Amino acid sequence: MTRKAKILVSFACIVLIAVIIQLGLFFYSQYQVKNIHRQEAYANEVYQQIDVFFVDRQSGFIVEDLTEDDLVNIQSFMSELEESMVLSPKQISAYNDLHRRYFARREVNSMYVEPVIIGGLVKGNIPFIDNIEHSLLQQEAEPYRFEEPEDYYQETINLLIDDGLSQTLNYELALSKLNNLGFIPIELGYFEAIARGLKEAEEAYALVYNQTLVNKLNEAFQTYAISVVKAVNASDIDILNNQELKNAMEISPYLKRLFASE
Repeated sequence: MTRKAKILVSFACIVLIAVIIQLGLFFYSQYQVKNIHRQEAYANEVYQQIDVFFVDRQSGFIVEDLTEDDLVNIQSFMSELEESMVLSPKQISAYNDLHRRYFARREVNSMYVEPVIIGGLVKGNIPFIDNIEHSLLQQEAEPYRFEEPEDYYQETINLLIDDGLSQTLNYELALSKLNNLGFIPIELGYFEAIARGLKEAEEAYALVYNQTLVNKLNEAFQTYAISVVKAVNASDIDILNNQELKNAMEISPYLKRLFASE
């Protein structure tokens, strides 16, 4: 083979290698494009499955009929994508957000005798369940608080949790003050101590307005009031002129109402 022929063969080989490389790059780029399109299609499908459970994205409220089974179905689909390595952190985040909204609503609604959040609506003046407790709300509801609320739904969840915690705390404080009064004798020398305890109970009571808790506190106040009135009536205390009792009534508005008509 002549030198010229060898040069031509070498050149042809170089051209062929270049063509092969270019074809390889072309097919790889086509594969990448198809893979990106496939990932985008899967991502859109995940987002569509999630979006259908929102009343609207702006308010952040979720539909009333969302169930745990729906969440399981979405999670199963996402598990398949994860195995195919086409699941993105954004998709996981979107699912986790829906998951948390569902369980936050369920936990908040369980505080009441009937749901307060129904779809995009929030109902007011719904009584708490009879056995609601501050410590239980701290354990079960508090974890669903949204640290940085992004929409009206998250703000509503936070407000309802805060309200439940505040009212149960003040209810239990008022009840504790009343129970402690049971250890103070209802007789001269103790009426100002009784008045101070009643005043503290009254102040806590003033911060409670849910009917379930109000009814219980009314009953507790009335039970103690009956014991006070009976004890005073059974004594020889001059209600109208006894200075100690007068001072006590100035401390506690509730005590004053008990004897104002005497």
